[in-house]
Amino acid sequence: MKLLERFRNQPAWQSEDPSVRLDAVKSLPDGVDVDDVLLDVVLRDDDLRVRLAAVERMTDLERLVSLLKEADVDDETRSAVASGVTALVVELTDEAVADQAIQALKDERSLGVVAKTAENESIGLAALQYVVTDRVLSAVARNTKYVVVALEAVRRMTDPAELTVVAVKADDKATALAAYERLTTEQIPDEVVLEEIARRARQKSVARRAREALDGRYGQDVPEVESVEARAAAALCEQIEKLGKTVDDLEQGRKELDTFVETWSQFDERLDASVTERFASARRKVEDRLLALDAQFAEESHVSQRQSALELVQEQLCVRVEQLEEANALSGLKQAREEWQALEMPPALSDENTERSSVLSQRFEAAGMACDKRIEQYAQGQACLQQLELTIGEMEQLVENGDPSPIKKKWTGLNERWRREIAGISVLTECDSVVDALNERKKAVDSAQKSIESTVREARVESLRKNLTRLQQLINVTGRCATDENLTLSKAERRLRNARETLDNLPSLPTKRDREELAKKLRESTTALLGKVRELRAFSDWQRWANLGIQEELCRRMEDLLKVTKSEKSISDAEVVSNFRALMKRWRQASDVPREKGQLLWRRFKAAHDGVYPRCERFFNDQKVEREKNQERRLALVKEAESLRESTDWVKTAARLKTLQGEWKALGPVHRKNLDESWATFRSACDAFFKRRKTDLAERKRVWTQNLKQKEALCVEVEALVETEDLAVALKEVKRTQVEWKSIGPVRRNRSEAIWARFREACDNVAERSRAGEREAMADLIAIRDALCVEVEALAKKLPVMGDTDSPEQKSEGDRSGLFDKIQAIQVRWRQAPDLPTDVRRKCSTRFGRALARVVEMHPAQFRGTDLDPAKKLKRLEILCKKVEGLVSADARADVSVSPAEILAQQWRERLAANTIGGGVDEQGRRRVKLEEVKRLQVEQRRLGPFSGAEADVLVARFRRACDRVYQDNTSDAVKS
Repeated sequence: MKLLERFRNQPAWQSEDPSVRLDAVKSLPDGVDVDDVLLDVVLRDDDLRVRLAAVERMTDLERLVSLLKEADVDDETRSAVASGVTALVVELTDEAVADQAIQALKDERSLGVVAKTAENESIGLAALQYVVTDRVLSAVARNTKYVVVALEAVRRMTDPAELTVVAVKADDKATALAAYERLTTEQIPDEVVLEEIARRARQKSVARRAREALDGRYGQDVPEVESVEARAAAALCEQIEKLGKTVDDLEQGRKELDTFVETWSQFDERLDASVTERFASARRKVEDRLLALDAQFAEESHVSQRQSALELVQEQLCVRVEQLEEANALSGLKQAREEWQALEMPPALSDENTERSSVLSQRFEAAGMACDKRIEQYAQGQACLQQLELTIGEMEQLVENGDPSPIKKKWTGLNERWRREIAGISVLTECDSVVDALNERKKAVDSAQKSIESTVREARVESLRKNLTRLQQLINVTGRCATDENLTLSKAERRLRNARETLDNLPSLPTKRDREELAKKLRESTTALLGKVRELRAFSDWQRWANLGIQEELCRRMEDLLKVTKSEKSISDAEVVSNFRALMKRWRQASDVPREKGQLLWRRFKAAHDGVYPRCERFFNDQKVEREKNQERRLALVKEAESLRESTDWVKTAARLKTLQGEWKALGPVHRKNLDESWATFRSACDAFFKRRKTDLAERKRVWTQNLKQKEALCVEVEALVETEDLAVALKEVKRTQVEWKSIGPVRRNRSEAIWARFREACDNVAERSRAGEREAMADLIAIRDALCVEVEALAKKLPVMGDTDSPEQKSEGDRSGLFDKIQAIQVRWRQAPDLPTDVRRKCSTRFGRALARVVEMHPAQFRGTDLDPAKKLKRLEILCKKVEGLVSADARADVSVSPAEILAQQWRERLAANTIGGGVDEQGRRRVKLEEVKRLQVEQRRLGPFSGAEADVLVARFRRACDRVYQDNTSDAVKS
């Protein structure tokens, strides 16, 4: 880029940065000219985002259509332009404009959107003419709100599948019936299609026809007999054929056609194909006639709309010319006449429209003539007002400059000219508003001129007053200096010099009398001050001679100090520095001496000073180092205090800050330069923390107090529940209060244990009452099961032992004893006994099971072949053991001699094989199935009841080990995965 081009002013949408161009396009103001800018951006910009943003902002349909015709537009931009054109065409009512846009659209999807959602029915039909794909036609038929568009889409469809979709899913009955008739008249659909239509069609009449077609196929052939409905169908065909020849009203024709179609859909019997074809043909003729009427109506509406729009524009031009003001009348009238000449008249107008057009033309001519007259009057007024403008402009320029001298010279002449010109223009009534404005400007100028004069007068008076005050102050100061006992010579000489200069050049004063009186007083005070100066000069000479003796004494004392520092006499550096500083202070006080003798004494004092200073310098350096260390430590304390400013660990932080404050006090001196700043920062950090701690402590005390009140209220509430008769309600309330207790925050530490002990004691008292009540209520129920246990235990003690080796006589005698029947009856009574709490029920069940096992163990022959047979239970237990062991994985059953590496390799090969052959195995589901199966087997094992004997103990231990191994294997696999 050339250097000059960088300084060229160009709009933001032409910037080199794409993001800048994008923001500029998005922020363009709405207007007529903005569409030209957006069109240029779409055609010339090389960034896709900028082009898409420009297309999104465009609202002019003509420009969007021109972009569709451009060959250089890329596919993404063309798609965005097509979307914009589609959105605009859908809302149009002008068919001519819409037709141009529809012809430019090439995408059938966009044309289908226009056909489905167009606000104008004719525009939807126009877009439908360019759609040829059956899928798009099907979508239009199912979603459009105009029946004519839907029927036209169905008429043009040829795909049986899409016709089936329309017949099934169409919300409009006429559309669904038309699709079904197309499907059944042009070809015979198969039974699957008819079954789908009969099952899923939204319109009952379509579903009924499909079911009738299916019934006719599955039924037997019967001779055709003309029925009443067949005659009605023929009459309906004659009516619709007559409608196709006589229909002239579009809306009435549509209503009658919908009525005929609705009547046709209610026929239940299967009609002859010739009748159906006759009705369909007559229906198409009616629809074609309605389309022609719709086109004719649209054309008439288009001509009427053009005439209305023309009259509206003509009336707006007349109003605009009638309302033209003088300033813009000439250009506005010219433009309005050009626009009137450019208006295009419709080709054919009625008499009424011609008369209205003539009236508007006469109105426009009259408005133009009136406007010409106003323009002429306005020009005359402007010529008359020009001189007034010049005059008021000169006056405003003088006032704006603010210089009083030119205003004083020229103001009178300008005022005379203004009066003459304003008197001559008063006859032009059309310029009243402009004259009023000029008068207002004249008033403002006069006010400003008077303000300037007033300001000049006030400034003059203020200046004289200040001169008077300043001269009086000078006289007072001079008089005080003449009587001041502490006055120095230099100050007295300066005051005397100022008084003499003022007396020689007295400033302007308000009155002549003031000037004479103040001049006299100033001369008197100056004479008095002159005597004081002479006295001070004499005293100064005497003081210089006195200072010579003082300086000689200081030289001697400095020399003595030098001798002491060089001798072996022990003296501290602090004492040397203290004496050195005192001598230097005295020397500065007696520095005024005669020059010739003062130089000799200064050399003597300087020599002794240079000998003593090295030792003082060491002391100063050590003191400086110590102060720097103290300063560093102070800065460290400040930094640590700043870090603890926002801490919430109140106890530890408070202790640490107190320690830091003690260290601060113990530190030695530092440089005064940074002392105040560091101390202010340190103190601010400490104060901020302790203030926050105080506020937090007050807030915590308040919260503790509220929490204590809430907990005391809960304690009172629970203590009142101890005496409640309804223990269930009391326990429920205790649980609620326990939940509420947990939601309450902490209390003061010294009250926490006491309030908790009180609440816990109250809850325990309610619980103890509840448990006592439950024990009393359960005593009778427990006694029932205890009696059954005692009865079984008695059977185990009373009957003689009968083993498997008993003789047949003994066995038969045992059978006669009926022991199994007794046990079975007791078991029935046990199952029917009332339920108990879990812990009590578990104890009773254990006791009952042991007694029953004892009876079975003592008399096995009595239970052989029954559910309590020990041998049968052992076999069932062994089967359960095998099932559980079958669930143990192969890896777990592997030989312990196989190394872990071989086991891992085997698992890896199995995983690879599973992934290669049929995809991965649902390991989580497999483990879940195994665990559920083990749980089911454990429940079945518990149902077998207790076991006795060594063999039973071995099987039970074997079952438990297998279950544990299954749980262990599946749990470890889940963790690994």
